[in-house]
This record gives sequence, structure tokens and C-alpha cells, in this order.
Amino acid sequence: NFTPIPRDDYAVGVPLGGFWEEVLNGDATAYGGTGSGNCGGKTGEPIPCNGFHYRLRLHLPPHCTLILRPKITP
Repeated sequence: NFTPIPRDDYAVGVPLGGFWEEVLNGDATAYGGTGSGNCGGKTGEPIPCNGFHYRLRLHLPPHCTLILRPKITP
């Protein structure tokens, strides 16, 4: 999110369901940010979005980069 406005319930299409772990949040307090984010991750919903079979509904902090990855359990 390269705007000064936070975005709530921002839908992003993903290829897999299950839990997506937030591995980097540029708004984390460790980086001098406010600490807003997605509570460590979000679960993919089986709703098509952006050409994918699942979607994540994310909180995008202002001026922030988020990186998420699917949490694969053995």
C-alpha cells in the first residue's frame, strides 16, 4: 500500500486455502511502525478472486509492504 490511507478488508486472490502467515509487515513496531496488521496472518476463503480459487481479506497499513506465505503443515 503506497498510499497514506489504511485499507481494511482488501481482497487478494491466492492459489491455496488454509492459513497464510504474515512473514513481513513494514508497519511492525520493530521497524518503527504503528504495529497494525493482520494478527500474524489470515485464512484463505474458498471464494474466487483475481483469477485464483481463494482469497485473503487483509488489512493494509499505510505506506507498507506485506509478505505472506502459506503455512504448510506436515
